[in-house]
Amino acid sequence: MSYRRVRAVCVKELHHITRDSRSLGLALALPVLMLLLFGFALSLDVDRIPTLIYDQDKTAESRELIRQFQGSRFFEIRGMVNEYASMQRDIDRSRVLMGVVIPLNYARELGAGREGQVQLLLDGSDSNTASIALGYAESLVRSYSLELRMAAMNRRGGEHLTPPVDARMRVWYNRSLESKN
Repeated sequence: MSYRRVRAVCVKELHHITRDSRSLGLALALPVLMLLLFGFALSLDVDRIPTLIYDQDKTAESRELIRQFQGSRFFEIRGMVNEYASMQRDIDRSRVLMGVVIPLNYARELGAGREGQVQLLLDGSDSNTASIALGYAESLVRSYSLELRMAAMNRRGGEHLTPPVDARMRVWYNRSLESKN
């Protein structure tokens, strides 16, 4: 295609648009409307993640972990279940995005100084949202684990456990961390 032909088509379309006031209005208003719509209506923030909890241990330590999830703004606890089947059914039907399973002997493992395992079940149909939810949950469980380790070290020897890495996040732009900004 030559430059002259492309230029001729552009000039012809420009004449058509300027002659018709409705076309000119649409050509100017639609981009502004889409910008406003996508700026305010479209949000990629992941918060209030619908979550089910299956607490097999039913101890003070497991209840404290559940309180950590309830206290976070990222998770919305939709209820407690007593079996895997009901959790799986709700995840399959998209009623919840995540399930947290606290296994039997969770408190005993923590009390013995070993790792207490927590299972996180996610609906992976929207992989981006699932990976963000997984990151939030892992961070919450890690911080709770560090609190428990520090308390155990203080009880045993009075020494203070400091984390090997002290990561601090500082946001310079978009301090509220909202994607629409």
